[in-house]
Amino acid sequence: MSDPSLVNVGDLRTDADDLLSFCLEQLPGFTREHFEKYFRGNPSGAPLFVVGRDADGNLTGTASLHPVPFAVAGEVTDGAVAGDFVVRDDLRGFGPALGLQRALLDAAAERGWSLAIGFPNAAARAVLRRVGYRDLAACLRFTRPIGRREHVTSLLPRRSSSRVESAPSFDDLERRLRARATDSAGEIEVRLAIAHEQLRERDHFDIAIINDDAERATAELQQRLDALLDADSVKGSE
Repeated sequence: MSDPSLVNVGDLRTDADDLLSFCLEQLPGFTREHFEKYFRGNPSGAPLFVVGRDADGNLTGTASLHPVPFAVAGEVTDGAVAGDFVVRDDLRGFGPALGLQRALLDAAAERGWSLAIGFPNAAARAVLRRVGYRDLAACLRFTRPIGRREHVTSLLPRRSSSRVESAPSFDDLERRLRARATDSAGEIEVRLAIAHEQLRERDHFDIAIINDDAERATAELQQRLDALLDADSVKGSE
């Protein structure tokens, strides 16, 4: 196995092509559009990211922070939302992951960023806690039960699962949030970061319903649930 220990702060002028190819290969749901929007088009500034490379110069992992202003105790401060974080399949474990996150936080401190928040999955949470992230407060999210995989699978007879996606595309979701004009720029970025994380789980579900029209999506969901329940009833009567 090649040595994965070399970690450096990335530069889009030299690392963009390698970074894009790596994320497309290693991150389910990652798209070129996502890359352009968050790595090149963030109105709050360019992201801070680190890349790991082996002795042959091949990427072994990456982690990123995307700048966004926060209001803390009534004062605006520079901070960031944790973004894409991935280690190559054959190297996944605490070692390479910790090295990436430690290098990223060191670079963030040099930039003067005093706050970074993230919404990690279970695997990433353990790594982030090891490098110093901590729970500041509980975040209560209100959601329709149908948006929870565990709830849906407990109701369906054959352990099938379904999910209503928030919008036909990531761009549509952002347009909706900005058009409503009810959230701040920071809140929008946080919601988009959550949505991106959720979209990565799409392959865990057997059915995807695109919520481009609320009434149509609700009707489709009801039809699919009725069909599954009817099929189970027929099977049980045989």
